[in-house]
Amino acid sequence: MVHYSSEEEDTVNIELENAIINRLNTHHVPFQTRDLAEILENPDLLHEYAGVIYYFDPPGLIVPREIPCVQIFGLERLAPGHDRVTTND
Repeated sequence: MVHYSSEEEDTVNIELENAIINRLNTHHVPFQTRDLAEILENPDLLHEYAGVIYYFDPPGLIVPREIPCVQIFGLERLAPGHDRVTTND
């Protein structure tokens, strides 16, 4: 799961992130959160994971096509190089 901060506190993002983390824990799915700055500094970190979950379009994040992604609550057009499913539920 990719986490990044915006200038304004986004309560929807916080609630969604908490719900996802709770669901992953309930089903004993191993996961790790990573800060966007950490991934942008070392993009190879993404290859350590079976998939990526993120909220909106984190600035500068380009996930390799071979890594499955889910974007939560996406409103922006897909960025070049992104291969993901967008859900607004």
